[in-house]
Amino acid sequence: MLKQVVELSGNLQTNRLPQLMDTDFAPLLEKLSTLENSDFQVKPFKQIIKLLEKKVNPIVRRKEFIWLESAQWCLDHKLIQQAYTQLEEGLLTHSLELIKQECSDDSAFKRNFDKITGNANLNIVDKDSRYHVKNILNCLHAMVYGHLGQREGLEQYLPLAQLLLDKNSDLVEVSTLSSNLSQTRNDINHAGFRGGAMTAQNLEKKIKEEIKNVAKSLKYEFIDVT
Repeated sequence: MLKQVVELSGNLQTNRLPQLMDTDFAPLLEKLSTLENSDFQVKPFKQIIKLLEKKVNPIVRRKEFIWLESAQWCLDHKLIQQAYTQLEEGLLTHSLELIKQECSDDSAFKRNFDKITGNANLNIVDKDSRYHVKNILNCLHAMVYGHLGQREGLEQYLPLAQLLLDKNSDLVEVSTLSSNLSQTRNDINHAGFRGGAMTAQNLEKKIKEEIKNVAKSLKYEFIDVT
């Protein structure tokens, strides 16, 4: 059990989202629950088990948005850079799944997507897939805010962005969330060597706000572990 907890913590600290999304945590939860409810009388040990369950329960019980729970976990443990990374990459993964659904539901969207991307394989760990989805989000955001002329290389994604705009897709709001995250993540990833770099306190405050914004947009409620 300790090995599983260590692996979970390591994957959170080093942004191993694919591993988190692919892991079956049911055995770990069962072990934690069994130990906590057992007749074992060493109280300090039972307190440790209770603490472990409190820390891992929110993450491992909600597989669909495990990246959102993991971003919150990182924030709670003052892992600010990891929180930014997991939130942005998780939101991109969510967007990829929405694009995949669009391709399944809308034949016109699928034809345009295949033509523009060269039949990209929509897989969450495929580099090209994530590149194209990110550009679709960037194009969509630029169109909404009238900044397309300032963004080179996005013109080819216009047909896809227009189709999403016409149907008022959930990706319209997601594109704004993604853009806001990208700007701040660039700040923290460049170690403050950019003009107007944010303070550590403001970076922490900002990621807290962004997690709330994403959760609100996705209508996601965090598990109460108090």
